[in-house]
Amino acid sequence: MASMRDALRYCMAHGLAFAAFRWNGRTHLWAGGDLDMPVLSHRTLAPLEGVFILRPFHEEGRSISVLVPRVMIDLDEERIDLEPLRSLQRNTIRMPDNPPLQWDQAGHEEAVEKAQRQMAEGALHKVVLSRSIAVPFERSLLPELFEEGLKAHPDAFVCLANTPYGLWLGASPERLVMADGQEVTVDAIAGTLPVEQAPALSTDWGMKERVEQEIVTLAVEEAFAELGLHDVSWQGPDVLHSGNIAHLHSQVRGRLGEVPLAKLAERLHPTPAVCGTPTDAALRFILANEPRDRMLYAGYWGPWNVEGRTELFVNLRCLLATEDQVHIQVGGGITADSRAQDEWRETELKAQSWLGPIAAVKARIS
Repeated sequence: MASMRDALRYCMAHGLAFAAFRWNGRTHLWAGGDLDMPVLSHRTLAPLEGVFILRPFHEEGRSISVLVPRVMIDLDEERIDLEPLRSLQRNTIRMPDNPPLQWDQAGHEEAVEKAQRQMAEGALHKVVLSRSIAVPFERSLLPELFEEGLKAHPDAFVCLANTPYGLWLGASPERLVMADGQEVTVDAIAGTLPVEQAPALSTDWGMKERVEQEIVTLAVEEAFAELGLHDVSWQGPDVLHSGNIAHLHSQVRGRLGEVPLAKLAERLHPTPAVCGTPTDAALRFILANEPRDRMLYAGYWGPWNVEGRTELFVNLRCLLATEDQVHIQVGGGITADSRAQDEWRETELKAQSWLGPIAAVKARIS
């Protein structure tokens, strides 16, 4: 019999397509054999049950990769049987062709100022700019880092997944959509402050953060109205703590009626919280100016239609693993009132969500 780490090491060593994630109070391992996962559109996703889906931030054709689990293991059991995994097809370990390119501070600040020039011209209202931070870390220690992430982020969707886009680890505080039967809930999260500086009441936050959060909430409400969801209501904003940082957080609820859930998810993505407004202009700016493809960063992933329940999370607070480095993905919303140096510091602050667990793992093995 084996441990959680043993099960994850086996999946990684044999190149299995898998997702290990905490959901509904338990830690699950869903594994298939082939990394060439089926790729579907939202129209063909609707009838599937009991699968794990992955949607990149941007990809021509708006494709969705689907992990159809052939083996499902409860990783919280004290003794785990690895025998079911041995029947799965082995794959060559896949690494990204090139590690993500990185902005230095000067490049990031130049992009902020360029965005603000477009805002002054009226072309943009907000754009989310992201960067990648490379940290030395052995890929073989990802199972330990997954466990550390579970402890460090008790309220987040912590997930380690081997995918066609590489090996990713995330701890997202933000649901794109949760559905239980006809009932749907969407998080609207924006605005960021260090926990020690964040007022307890949302009304005491600064105008920049409150406007950012209102933009995201309105975008969700507009999507619900456009698609014709029923019984729409909202609550918030309140203050959400996520590790060492705090956000403003609202929830929008409704009933699907005849609207396919997959259609709602695609209408919501990408949200102003990870892209900007207007969406098309912000997306063009990101694709033209960020130095690398975001891949799964700021896309969404999660379990789909498990006994009528779906919970998809925006892939934030995440990293991409290569052989001897992890590349932490962080970003922040740029508005006309942003200060370039403050935006850089915000990305440094968000990186602590994984820098802390990485340091803890390294300290234990040294």
